[in-house]
Amino acid sequence: MKQGTAIKIMRSYTRITELPLSFFDHQPYLKKLHLDGMTNLASLPNSICMSKGLVKLSMFGCSKLESLPEEIGLLSLEILDLSYCNIIDGGLPEDIGSLSSLKVLNLCGNKFEHLPRIIAQLGALEYLDLSDCKKLTQVPEDIGCLYSLEELYLGGNNFEHLPQSISKLGAIRLLCLSYCKRLTQLPEDIGSLSSLKELHLRGNKFEHLPRSISQLGGLEYLDLSDCKRLTQLPEDIGCLSSLKELYLEGNNFEHLPRIIAQLGALEYLDLSDCKRLTQLPEDIGCLSSLKELYLEGNNFEHFPRSIAQLGALQTLDLSHCKKLTQLPEFPHKLHAIYADWRNDSFHDIFSSDSLSLRVFGSYLNDILSWFDYQGIGPSVSFNLPENWYVSDNFLGFVVCYYSVQIVCITAHLIPLCDDGMLSMTQEIALSNNPNKNDFDMCIQFLLMKFGVRLLYKDEAELQTGIKKSKYEEEATCSSSKKQRQI
Repeated sequence: MKQGTAIKIMRSYTRITELPLSFFDHQPYLKKLHLDGMTNLASLPNSICMSKGLVKLSMFGCSKLESLPEEIGLLSLEILDLSYCNIIDGGLPEDIGSLSSLKVLNLCGNKFEHLPRIIAQLGALEYLDLSDCKKLTQVPEDIGCLYSLEELYLGGNNFEHLPQSISKLGAIRLLCLSYCKRLTQLPEDIGSLSSLKELHLRGNKFEHLPRSISQLGGLEYLDLSDCKRLTQLPEDIGCLSSLKELYLEGNNFEHLPRIIAQLGALEYLDLSDCKRLTQLPEDIGCLSSLKELYLEGNNFEHFPRSIAQLGALQTLDLSHCKKLTQLPEFPHKLHAIYADWRNDSFHDIFSSDSLSLRVFGSYLNDILSWFDYQGIGPSVSFNLPENWYVSDNFLGFVVCYYSVQIVCITAHLIPLCDDGMLSMTQEIALSNNPNKNDFDMCIQFLLMKFGVRLLYKDEAELQTGIKKSKYEEEATCSSSKKQRQI
């Protein structure tokens, strides 16, 4: 067998309960061995230690495998995947710490109650997954000795505390502690994890966060969703100068600290289903990098005027905000508002002076008749009345779509007649063209089912006479009637 050989045992061999004793005898060049999904495999032969060149051993889903050979001795091994096997206490060999080349160790979903302490000697280890090991009640105290560790997954476990040494993981970039239901606090010195970029804490029972968390200057991702007992954020959370994504969905905050507006790098903020949160900080408009803001299912009645200053904002989710009675002026780059169009009050809100000239989107699996122009496909054609655009009355277009997410929305202003004028394209807003009534209108995007409505301050005056027309593939240039393609 040639050097660099990989063997993959296909699922058709899932009835195998053990590999032959001679399986590894004549394969000195074996590099990768995949035994995934062999649900009846209960053991490996001791001769596996003869595969000195083995780099990857994957046994995902070998649900009857309770242990490995006592002496594994695979000094070249870099990846060991034992996820969702049935490894019990004593099932990991004591010499596992001698795997000096091991970089990835996946033990997710196993049955052991303790890990051998020698695991802390895996000096090359970069990735360790201990998620969903329900019987694991504690992490080795000297886990901090894994000085090369970059990703540590501990989610879904039942330990009550973390060892203090975890704060010594100087190379750690990602720490996942989501849904550790019995974990009530983090180490007070967690702020010393200077390399940490992602911290996943979803679904825990923290009542407070350590103040040192604000010292995580390199943190880019923080998930605190569904931490029901967490009633407030640290007052100095604004010190997380590199934070780009903040997930706070489903919490019980009554207010957000004003300093949250100092998160200058923040691009994504999720505050959905925070039922006790009745208002946003007045200076939320200072979040100059914010692109996506999710407020679904909240009890806001209005928003701060400063929301208009969110110059980078592109997506705003207001779905199921049933108490919302008014909207501020929106930023110019905002192109998608997700709202509950079944609620008639939203129709009145959007027919207000607060809208600028732009296209808005909404998810619905059934397009309501309120959207005058409907179709299936990349475009729909319809007729508009003469002088459809009146600068002091026209508010914009509301686009409701279902199925494929909009990738790009552009408005094409197309001359009605061949008078030598070039076709013009404007992003989102119909602007910089004083003679809009002299152009055809085309908005293109990728979707399946959609509806469109034009909004005016005085709906009664300008909606009269608008007639729906059948769906067409392309706009037809005509001097006698104005055809708009959306």
